[in-house]
Amino acid sequence: MTPSIKSKYNHYYSQLCKHLKLKGLQPKTIAAYSHKVKILFLLVGFFRC
Repeated sequence: MTPSIKSKYNHYYSQLCKHLKLKGLQPKTIAAYSHKVKILFLLVGFFRC
């Protein structure tokens, strides 16, 4: 991952976690959503190369 993509990922990941916590979701649900976002970001970064 390039530094710009990594910084965008970190920003969106922290926003996602914050919003999911504020929404009142269970920790397992937050972990599952976060894992899927991580996989999607890695796939998008892989196919852009």
